Amino acid sequence: MRWFSRRTGLLAGSIAALALTLLNACTAPAVLTSVLGKPVNPHEVTYELRRPVYKPWEEFTMMYNTKAPEQTNWAEKLAALPRYEKGDINWVKALDDGLIKPKPGIDDSAQDEETEDFMVTMIPKESPDDKAYYPHLPHTKVLSCKNCHNAIFKKKEGASDFTMQAIKKGEFCGVCHGSVAFHPKDCDLCHVEPAG
Repeated sequence: MRWFSRRTGLLAGSIAALALTLLNACTAPAVLTSVLGKPVNPHEVTYELRRPVYKPWEEFTMMYNTKAPEQTNWAEKLAALPRYEKGDINWVKALDDGLIKPKPGIDDSAQDEETEDFMVTMIPKESPDDKAYYPHLPHTKVLSCKNCHNAIFKKKEGASDFTMQAIKKGEFCGVCHGSVAFHPKDCDLCHVEPAG
């Protein structure tokens, strides 16, 4: 029994010494603080959610969808456009009067191009007296150069050989004139020398 109590005392003393050593190790002495700096207090760790918190669908009504947009009376707008004597729409006058404002292109990033202001005189080989005059300015106010050159007309003057029969069939000038622009039957709009 004596042996047991002695051993227990030694064990208790060893545990006390170990506890004291651990306690000294955990509480930094002044020398250690001067080398490492002040102890850092750990900040609180926050965890981000991997996805938003689920919220059930809420029914709602959009106020601006409850009223139908005003209908445009296109027939009235079309009737207000200026016309030539034979009834075709005078797009050049409508443009000059500010009644229409064409977009530069279908793409939202399309930009206006420079206009070309010069006259091309076309002289048919078979009948040189039937000269036609083509003003670039009204066309380039509405169309890009790529609309006509080089698919419909070659850019070099006199390189595109065409006739009135071809135009009336919807070729060359007839691609537009006769469908969206004035009809080729309005002879005096092309075959009369412009003033000035």
